[in-house]
Amino acid sequence: MSVTTVIMGIILFALATMVLYVWGLRRKVTQQQRLNAMLMNNCARRVVKYLRENHSITAKEISYLIKEVKAREFMSKEVAVVIDGKALQGQVISFMLDKGYIKKQGQRGKEALYVLAEEEGNHECTR
Repeated sequence: MSVTTVIMGIILFALATMVLYVWGLRRKVTQQQRLNAMLMNNCARRVVKYLRENHSITAKEISYLIKEVKAREFMSKEVAVVIDGKALQGQVISFMLDKGYIKKQGQRGKEALYVLAEEEGNHECTR
């Protein structure tokens, strides 16, 4: 084996190690954002499932429904959990209205009623 072959092997090994390290570091830095997005989607899926069985839902019912929803990435110890549904209900409602999963329709007492958005291209909650 020549010296140049050994040096090229060392350089390629160092380059591969550097790429893997940067990839892992980037995943670690953006993990919280991905968990929050997964948590919002899991909450939305639970609300959509409820709305398919029932006709409408209020914000108070959403806060109760999303309590203890979890999100976890594959092969990760980190878990995002909704402990207090009231604290997250506004974000979930805004997320679902923005994505077109639900729409506001009337009132029940003092609370707004939300129903499934029935459009031709009905949006599905992704996994």
